Amino acid sequence: WLVTVTSVATGQVHSILRGHTLPVTAVCFSKNSQMLCSGSEDQSIRLWDVTTGQNMWTFSNAHQRRVTGLVIVEVSATKDSGITDTFVVSVGLDAKIKLWSLSTRKCVVTVSGHTRPISCLAFAPELKVLVCGDWDGVA
Repeated sequence: WLVTVTSVATGQVHSILRGHTLPVTAVCFSKNSQMLCSGSEDQSIRLWDVTTGQNMWTFSNAHQRRVTGLVIVEVSATKDSGITDTFVVSVGLDAKIKLWSLSTRKCVVTVSGHTRPISCLAFAPELKVLVCGDWDGVA
């Protein structure tokens, strides 16, 4: 199953990323567009280098069901510290929100407050707020 990166300006295919074993159901770019993240019905999340097309790493069994939303978020520990980490936030049909640290390559937070599948995810960097859409009406 493929992720195809295409230039909007030219219509040319930049790269084709292969690795998922079932259909790809979510994609997102990092803020600087150097990384691309993909999620799939195979329950995995893959992080790609956009320039080389290489799979940088894979979170296998990231969710118990299909991955439905992804965002890549860069967070500073404090305003003045300059210390940052980059995280992938994922949601899925398993009704979980997960925060994956790219520095440790591990899930550092799992939020389990939803009772039905979560279908989408967005991040507002200026507000430092995540928003998800779900099937159960729980915020």
